[in-house]
Amino acid sequence: MTESSDITSPNEVPGDKSSRKNTELEKLRRLLFDQQKQIVQLQERLDNPEIHIQDVERVLPEAIKLRASRDDEEMAKALELDIEKGIRTSIKKNPKAIADTLFPIMGPAIRKAVTTTLHSMIQSFNQILDHTFTIKGIKWRWEAKTTKRPLAEVVLLHTLIYQVEQIFLIHRKTGLVLQHVTAKEVAVQDPDMVSAMLTAIMDFAKDSFGEEEDESIDALQMGGGRSVWIEQGPHAMLAGVIRGTPPIDIRSTFSEVIDEIHIDYNENLESFEGDTAPFDAVAYQLESCLQFKTKALKARRIPIWLKFVGLVALGILLWSYFSVRDNLRWTNFLERLNREPGIVVSTTEEHSGKYRVFGLRDPLASDPAVIQKEVKLEPDSVVLQLEPYHSLYPKFVFKRIKKILMPPETVTLELKNGILHAQGSALHQWIVEARELVKTIPGIVQYQDDKVINIDQRLKLPETVNLELKNGILHAEGLALHQWIVEAGELAKTIPGVVQLQDDKVIDIDQDVAIAKKKVEEQIVFFRLPGINIVSGQGDALRELLENISKLNYLAQFLDKKVNIDIVGHTDSFGTAEENKDISLRRAQKIFSMLDWHDFKKTNFTAIGVGSKEPIKKENTEQDRLFNRSVTFRVSLSDNLSADKLDLKP
Repeated sequence: MTESSDITSPNEVPGDKSSRKNTELEKLRRLLFDQQKQIVQLQERLDNPEIHIQDVERVLPEAIKLRASRDDEEMAKALELDIEKGIRTSIKKNPKAIADTLFPIMGPAIRKAVTTTLHSMIQSFNQILDHTFTIKGIKWRWEAKTTKRPLAEVVLLHTLIYQVEQIFLIHRKTGLVLQHVTAKEVAVQDPDMVSAMLTAIMDFAKDSFGEEEDESIDALQMGGGRSVWIEQGPHAMLAGVIRGTPPIDIRSTFSEVIDEIHIDYNENLESFEGDTAPFDAVAYQLESCLQFKTKALKARRIPIWLKFVGLVALGILLWSYFSVRDNLRWTNFLERLNREPGIVVSTTEEHSGKYRVFGLRDPLASDPAVIQKEVKLEPDSVVLQLEPYHSLYPKFVFKRIKKILMPPETVTLELKNGILHAQGSALHQWIVEARELVKTIPGIVQYQDDKVINIDQRLKLPETVNLELKNGILHAEGLALHQWIVEAGELAKTIPGVVQLQDDKVIDIDQDVAIAKKKVEEQIVFFRLPGINIVSGQGDALRELLENISKLNYLAQFLDKKVNIDIVGHTDSFGTAEENKDISLRRAQKIFSMLDWHDFKKTNFTAIGVGSKEPIKKENTEQDRLFNRSVTFRVSLSDNLSADKLDLKP
């Protein structure tokens, strides 16, 4: 049986025992709660994305490096989509930044490609131009035509010293063509077939002659003046197909290019497994190897006497050419003038290097200066002295007729055998004037206008109305009776070429007389007590009265009427009948004297006093009595027996 743990040994101190227990309890507490604390911390790390991001941030760069070193292809595929999206987003947001980044790479490449292309074009053009007008040039043109080859190619074959026709970039380990460029107008072989042939030849030479590792074939000679120069690199070789005899400097160019390619694409060459896409950009470097050189033809010295004879012959030829050309143009000019209606050429002469033309010209004929320009004669080389005259050419006669007569659009003219026929409708004034003007026009034997309707007569136009015809609309202006306005509107519809009668500017006399008569009869002149004194403040009313009487007097004469105006005096009911009649008459006479002073010759005034017998208003108020202390007017029209009237009939 074991003893209890709380029994102390004889040598043990009580304080030490208590301390030992506390230590053990602390250890037990740490064992129990530290584990729980760690669990809480781990849970917090999992739940808090910020802490997780910080953990990934610390290991991400090393993880990408480690993954890329293990499986480069799979890592590239995983990042391809995100990188592509990132580039697209960056281009949309700020395309200038991408352009600035790519410029140092693309700029030199583009400039070099453009420069090479332009140089090649200019060189080819210069070669063709140099041999265009020589005997050799003619032979070469014939050769190009018979062999159906481009002229530039034939010229190049005959003048070529050397030309690098093709450049191959071949991977040494696999023998595959990484890139291939050719010069213009060069027949292209299958690059893979050429690469396989070169690889086979080099392997054969190596196996047959036991070449060392660093030894290899650097040139092959073929038929047709072609050779293949090869420049080796650690992982790739450059092979150039050359026509002619190239200088040794070409090999230096090949060497520089293959070195540049290994510097720029060393990693791609080391890990090459068949994908040639990374080497597409190598083309512009390979094109710098496509060089050529042509022969400089020696210029043959021409004797001075032969040059002189040539210059004289050229001068005579040019003089003959321009003389014949000017003579042909002059002959053509005269023929054109003689054919032109309205121009009569009597004589021509040449004096001091200038041509002179004498004759006649109708003002309606074509301008000789225009004809001179059309035949390309110099403006200062011809002097025209053409007197004006009137040609009887029917076209000109008819033009002159229309210009002089200026017929309205409702009249058509026709000239037959010297007889001018007119038909349609026109105003009376034009008809009369046309009959007089036609007598002054040469080429007209007779004028017939019996088929022209006289619009004035058809409408029975009064003297007080004026007509104007524009675009088929007959515009009327003036004064007319109401009956004429109505009838004229209907008659206008029967006139050919007249669409309508516009009479908004015609004053209706009957209507205006009625209006003026009504206004006069509505006028009242008020008087104050006592006697015949006019109430002040009626100046405007009196002026209006005078204007209406004047208008009535003016319009009545067109109706062959005389105006009769009774000036009626009124009084209120105060006073006796005799007194009121006397006062009313005196009031009427006062207005009579005022109107008579204005000398209305066509108006007959009569002063009448009616007293209070004809009140204007019933006298219920003082205001009503004021109305009865007044003068009113009665208007009537009577037949005018005098001869001084205006006739409204045509």
